[in-house]
Amino acid sequence: MLILFAILAFVATIIGGYFAFKFKNRLHFVMAFAAGMLVALAFFEILPEVFELIESNNINSFGPMVAVLVGFLSFYFLEKFMVVHSCTEEGCENDHHENVGFFGGVGITFHSLIDGLAMGAGFLINPSVGILISIGVVLHKFSDGLCTVALMLTNKNDGHTLHLFW
Repeated sequence: MLILFAILAFVATIIGGYFAFKFKNRLHFVMAFAAGMLVALAFFEILPEVFELIESNNINSFGPMVAVLVGFLSFYFLEKFMVVHSCTEEGCENDHHENVGFFGGVGITFHSLIDGLAMGAGFLINPSVGILISIGVVLHKFSDGLCTVALMLTNKNDGHTLHLFW
């Protein structure tokens, strides 16, 4: 059963990547939609659930909120100072940011490893838990493939970089 879900996750990722290749002339719409969905999920589904759990378990909310802030700022500074911007937005002669696509590929590779470990751990705990985790993994793998290829294409990565991950 685990192997079936792993194959389904792989196929969903490939289909998402193919979708990005097929609609590469409209990638800005696809990426805007994907980013909007991610932000909406975080603010309207996950954070309210966190606040509910904090309140129902009488947990001090300071720790979780500091963790959210530190996580956000870490990624913000990583993106701002290490990966993307080599010049200002206006009049930028070098609009080629190959590191973004490369680091996106490395990130999604690590992310996929964690997904696989979660699926395996779920099946070790209980087959029904494994099935539920695997369904969640398979359902989001389409967007993983789409976003990774869209990032690489948007940042004008060459075929060599794309083939590292495909």
